[in-house]
Amino acid sequence: MNIIQQGTAITAGNFTMGTVPFNVVPAPLTSSGGLVISGTSLSNGITILVTFNLTSPIVGTLTQVWSASGATGQVNIAANIGGVTKVGSLDSAPLSAPQSVPDVIRAVSGAQQ
Repeated sequence: MNIIQQGTAITAGNFTMGTVPFNVVPAPLTSSGGLVISGTSLSNGITILVTFNLTSPIVGTLTQVWSASGATGQVNIAANIGGVTKVGSLDSAPLSAPQSVPDVIRAVSGAQQ
């Protein structure tokens, strides 16, 4: 899952479930700091709506609604989320690697050259 947050809202992103891609629907963070991430995928006449309802620490629920054009009814799937490991990254310019042991020591200690 890749999401872009600007201020107090998710503005864009995407995720996959297996090999099925989803685009994230923009949404604000909840007043309690939670996050609702929704995405829809349409393939071969089947629509899948997936919603993650998350709080901090990362726990919450996952719901899926599957429907097909020309068919009556739908499939509803619900799950609890827990025990998630958060991995984050920042887009930044690559840092140059230390070239010597003294460079490593300076980098670790925060000392200036």
